[in-house]
Order: sequence, then C-alpha cells, then structure tokens
Amino acid sequence: ILILISYIMGKYEIRQQRGYYNLINRYFMAWLSTSMIFISGICVFDFTFLKLQYIIISALLIFVFEFITLSVFYMFRRARIQHERWETSHVNSVLNAIKQEQESLIAEKEEKIQDIPDEVSFISSDLNIINNPDVRNFVRKHSFGNLDKRLLIATNRYSDFQNSRDLSFDQIVNIRKINHVKYINKFFEVAYTKLKKGGIFIICVGTIDLRKRLLSKKIWLPFIIIIKFFDFIIHRVWPRLPYVRKIYYAIWGHANKRLSYAETLGRLYSCGFEYVSEMESGRKIWFAVRKSHEPALDYQATFAPIIKLRRIGKNGKELKIYKVRTMHPYSEFLQDFIYKSNENALDKGGKFKDDFRITTLGKFMRKTFIDELPMIINLLKGDLKLVGVRPLSKQYFSLYPEDMQKLRTKYKPGLIPPFYYDMPETLEEVIESERKYLELYQKNKFTTDIKYFFRILWNIIFRNARSK
Repeated sequence: ILILISYIMGKYEIRQQRGYYNLINRYFMAWLSTSMIFISGICVFDFTFLKLQYIIISALLIFVFEFITLSVFYMFRRARIQHERWETSHVNSVLNAIKQEQESLIAEKEEKIQDIPDEVSFISSDLNIINNPDVRNFVRKHSFGNLDKRLLIATNRYSDFQNSRDLSFDQIVNIRKINHVKYINKFFEVAYTKLKKGGIFIICVGTIDLRKRLLSKKIWLPFIIIIKFFDFIIHRVWPRLPYVRKIYYAIWGHANKRLSYAETLGRLYSCGFEYVSEMESGRKIWFAVRKSHEPALDYQATFAPIIKLRRIGKNGKELKIYKVRTMHPYSEFLQDFIYKSNENALDKGGKFKDDFRITTLGKFMRKTFIDELPMIINLLKGDLKLVGVRPLSKQYFSLYPEDMQKLRTKYKPGLIPPFYYDMPETLEEVIESERKYLELYQKNKFTTDIKYFFRILWNIIFRNARSK
C-alpha cells in the first residue's frame, strides 16, 4: 500500500529539483494516506491473523528509516548543487582571467603597463625581506630574465595581487604557507595568469607527511597513530560534510589546512604548472614550479571515499569508473610526473614505481580488493563485462603501442583483468598478456572468459595473486 501510494503521489521522484519542505510534505502525505487506508481496512475487515503491535513497530521503523534517508539524500544533493554552482562561477572567472591575460599582452605592445599598484605595500621584488638564507638561495637559483619582473608576496588571499595589471612576471614567490589560503586553486590560477609562459612560481607548504615525520622524532609511535586518526577525522572529514563544515569553519576558519605532498603537487599540476624542484626547510617544503600548460578547469576533486575516475572504454569512449579512493586528492594529475620522475621505469605488474600518491589505508585496500568493489556498479550499468582488459587512464593508455590501443578499444573493458591469469611483471609483459587474451577472445568469447575467470579465481585464492 505504501509503495503504491508513494508512487501515485510522486514521493519517489527525487531527481526533480524540489526544496526540502516540499519533499517532506510529499513524504508525510504518502504516509498519512497509507495509514488511513490501513486503519480503515482493519476496521472493516477482521484480520485476526495479523499481530497489530508488530505491524505498528515495523511501520515506525520504516518511517524513521525513510525520513533519515530522505534528509541525508537532500543534504548531499544540496551540497552537490552548491558545489556545481561554485564550480561554474569558478571556471568562468578563470576563463575571464585568461582572456584578460591575452588582451593585456596585446595591449602591452601599445602602452607601458605599470608593474604594481602603489597602495599594495607588502608586494616587493627585494629578496632581502626573506630571513632564511636557504630560501633566498632557492629563489635565486630559479631566477631568470629581468629581476625587476619578480613578484615577492606574503599573502593568503588571491585578491591581494589579482589587481596587478602586469601579466608578464618572470617569477612569483609567496613566502606565506598555502595552508592558510582559503581558495587554494584560485590562488594558483591567479598566479598562473600573472606569469609569462615558462615563468616560475614558488610556494611553501606544511605537509601532513612532513608533520608526521617531525612528530615521530619526539612522540612515541602509538600516540602518533592516535593523533593522526583524530587529525584526519577533524581536519579532513569534517570540512567535507554538509552542515558540519559550518561548525568546523566557525571554530578553525581556513587556517592551517591539512595538505599532503601529493595533493599540493597535484593542485599545482591541475592549475597549469609543472614540477621543477623542491627544498625542505624547517617545517615547510618549498616548491618551484613552471607555468607550462592550460589549467584543468573541468576537474572534479576526489575528496569523497567513493570516486569516479575517467577511463578509456570501448570505441575510445570516456567512462567514469567507480572506485574506493586509495590515493591522496588530486593524485590523478600526477601520472605523467610519477612516470617521468622514476626515469620512465615501472614496477612489477606495470604499476608506477615508488608511488607516493597511495595512502597507507589505500595500500591495504588494494591488497584486499576493497577498492574495486564499487566497480560492480559499472558492471551493472553495462560499462564493463566480468572478464576483460582494465579501462586505462589517458596517460597510461598512451604507453601502449598503437596496434594494442586499437585492439583494446574494439571490446568492452572488464572488471577482472587477464593480469591475474599469468601475473606479468613488466609493462611489455602486461601488454603481451592482454594481447593474448584479446586474440583468444576474438576467436571464442564465451569459452575464453570462462577459462580466464576460473584460472584467475584459483590464482587469487590459492596463489595469493595481488595487485600493488
């Protein structure tokens, strides 16, 4: 009765953009109508076989469960809508900034542009205001071109130097930690628009990795684990939860954000920079990066436990694959950096060697296949089949020879890859393993998948076949 009434009254039409009170109104009206029909039925008919108290208790439990589920759904939907609106505004503002950069470069040929507004006193080009000699030497090491075109700032607000009309700086240095910046990506993107092509951007950050290492020298390990756990819950989980985040920012504001090494570097890459060098000094890491490519304005930061990764599927179509997040946020922008920094070397199984992007918990989830459970959603949606080559990212896909790229995209990718069938160790062996599977699959699809499925199952259970 409840399901039928709910369907008639449109209670389950959750995709339509309705307010919370509208949803609650439909919810209560459906329950009220159901209750009236049920009570009327009890009065008219003699349901002696029914135990009324059990029905009432069950109905109350379902009522509470539906109410909580509806409320949580609305909270997350509202947060997502607000995020999408912010993203749209954010992308438009950056596009306008890039357009302004291009127009100003043309206008620079016709008139002399002033360097810095006089009213901004904390912006300088003099390195003597940096007290740390190691930092001064680090900045000098990455100085080039006209030294007057250096912008030295100490701020946590992008608006403090956004008004500068000069868009051709050789170097921008911010000597204040980006942990205190409210909108970090916006800060980086404004710096991007102020630098000329190939210009150097230098920032400093206090990373959670460095903090843990410094704590380990002073505090006993079990206490570090406890501190790290509560630090993660309070400063990483709370700011991401709807409504709870308001309480968090009311207490801590935007000071001292917890940033990992991988997230910091990933944010820089997403905003159009590439790695040059780094230096550790005290409790900070200083990064020197170069303006190199267009910012990824369509990015979706992977903060949630369940993430959607862009992968190449059948016919080269882009798929969004669900996985449990095992890497630090913004790690997806570092694939090319990881590959190049390891001298183009891959570890056994064709994975990236010494991948610092993977979290401690992420390593455990990969060993136990927990991270791959959400891919069942893609299996049910028809994006994947049970056995088949894994859908790859664009960067990893580019490492394959052209003939294998064409062969791979002829068929739907799979949830269980042929990797676990013969456990190849190098990228070349991985490619040959997939080639062998695809050639067999071309001849006999059903038999090949059955054969691979049971052999892979045997290897995982009895031969401890695992992925890194």
